[in-house]
Amino acid sequence: NIISNPTNTEDLSFKNLEQFEVEDALKNFNVKKSTGWDAMSPNIFKLGAKQLSGLLISFCNACTDNSKWPIEWKKAEWIPIYKKDDPQEKKNHR
Repeated sequence: NIISNPTNTEDLSFKNLEQFEVEDALKNFNVKKSTGWDAMSPNIFKLGAKQLSGLLISFCNACTDNSKWPIEWKKAEWIPIYKKDDPQEKKNHR
């Protein structure tokens, strides 16, 4: 599924991604972070940084060039993590 974003980009512009930027970002993924709703381990991206970076660049650059992004990229999973004190208080979660 693809959604269209408004094309009024007077104040907003994107530069195309470069291979080294994406590859470096993937190599620096924190593999101790948990997976998201897609169940993809950050370790997969870190280990496959060189191979995946070209595909991601092509896809992301096409998305910005056409102002269209996958609906799935707008999903997120939020799980509050209890810190201390009264668990009923929102401030005691992160």
